[in-house]
Amino acid sequence: MGIDSQANIHALHRPKRQPGQYLLLEFHKQLRTLCRKLPGARLHLTWTPGHNGIQGNEDVDLVAKNAAEGRSSDPHLLPPLFRKPLPRSAAALKAAYMKTIYTAWDLEWSTCPQFKKFKRVNRSTNARSIHKTIVGLPRPNASIIVRLRTGTAPLNKRLHTIHQSDTDACPRCSQTEDLQHYLFHCP
Repeated sequence: MGIDSQANIHALHRPKRQPGQYLLLEFHKQLRTLCRKLPGARLHLTWTPGHNGIQGNEDVDLVAKNAAEGRSSDPHLLPPLFRKPLPRSAAALKAAYMKTIYTAWDLEWSTCPQFKKFKRVNRSTNARSIHKTIVGLPRPNASIIVRLRTGTAPLNKRLHTIHQSDTDACPRCSQTEDLQHYLFHCP
């Protein structure tokens, strides 16, 4: 039997607790049944390169792709184990959940008034990149970064614009206190 996954061959020879363990146990159960029906028969597992034009492997890949997309064989043609929906791994469930969360976050962020300002500073801005930047920071620090990047930091130019300061001047050097000045020019 040719298999294009060295990890699967290894798992079949040395089963251990792992995701999909029930599939390995079922394989061994079916193998024992086959050995009882055909005493003296031998099964040799060998690695075959995937996607390399080996017709049987290409056929199996197509069936596996269809199954992964929810298009499977008629249930009565399948072994009993596969006639009901297979359990999903915790990792797959978490990945699907995180994708849903990030998609919703991206949508909400892209409609936020600060998005346009933030986008001017960082053109690759999306929820995931922002999250990676500020995750793990104390909330006050994360807030400062977001406010600096969105142009809402409490610098005198902004405070003067929203009538919260009498002047837009920097208290140290009397230049206009905007982000550029604050980060790069003020002593």
